[in-house]
Amino acid sequence: PKPGETPSPYDPLQARTVVDGTPEQLMNLMFEKDRMGDYDDMFDRCVVHEELHRDAQVKLDMVNDQLAGKEMEVGRWYLRSNQTLAAINRFRTVVKDYDETSHSEEALYRLVEAYLSLGMRPQATEAAATLGYNYPDSDWYRMAYQLMTSEGIMIDTSAPKRTLLQRLIPGGK
Repeated sequence: PKPGETPSPYDPLQARTVVDGTPEQLMNLMFEKDRMGDYDDMFDRCVVHEELHRDAQVKLDMVNDQLAGKEMEVGRWYLRSNQTLAAINRFRTVVKDYDETSHSEEALYRLVEAYLSLGMRPQATEAAATLGYNYPDSDWYRMAYQLMTSEGIMIDTSAPKRTLLQRLIPGGK
């Protein structure tokens, strides 16, 4: 802002779209994310007024949840269409980029399902163990446990020794 002007609570070129956008505009941000980088960094730079911070954070969480939901929708479509590798990539994106959304549990379950359908038992075991470790009381874990035991695979939900991304990528160290 110029001297004597009241600073805007948002950077008008970046944060306005995130905070005041319609759901359609927010979904279009999925394509902008690669170009703009991490929303959290942009968010921290753009929000100036503390009283607006909470409102903006809630809306940013809503955007991330919507983006994760769209990734899940596409991933489930790929899974139904027997394009399992494409589905795995979508579910991994949810686990990696949207791990704090309501979709991460289902994404881990769908990874178990997809890996088993390809015969990738170690990867299915890792995804199931991660699901059990992070969400031991969830219905998604119960279904994953049932699926794994029906395949004769036991799940160890003890503390992970590697990061989540390392455990989900084959050959990760």
